[in-house]
Amino acid sequence: MQHDKQIGIFGSLISPVIGSPQVYFGRWLIEGSPYVLLFDIGSAAWNLDRWKGEFWEACNVGIPFHDREANDALLFGSLCSWFLKELTDQFQDKPNVIAHFHEWQAGAGLILSRFRKLPVATIFTTHATLLGRYLCAASVDFYNRLDQ
Repeated sequence: MQHDKQIGIFGSLISPVIGSPQVYFGRWLIEGSPYVLLFDIGSAAWNLDRWKGEFWEACNVGIPFHDREANDALLFGSLCSWFLKELTDQFQDKPNVIAHFHEWQAGAGLILSRFRKLPVATIFTTHATLLGRYLCAASVDFYNRLDQ
């Protein structure tokens, strides 16, 4: 990722309610250089117990204490949902915001966004095959090697 100095625009949207998680804004180093916003989930980990309670309230799904992957997914999803709320609260009119959640690791963000009735359209995608999942997970340079 190429770091961009415009982080203040997005970093200032994060509510003091969730503390000050590390947020990075820049360009993804792939064709087209799209903008990317990255959350450091470790910097928000102190919210985990509270967010587990909110997730239970939203969908009656509990997350085991020892399941690090599920805990990380909840941290990421909660940060995404809070960010979308802060972003949409900045607009007087209903904005045209599309939130794309990819794979189960991002699913908590979709669930929490719907539970909070955020004014965003949501999309959920998955590779839907074990082969696709393993190919993406195993290759650091996956996008630059799609044609191979």
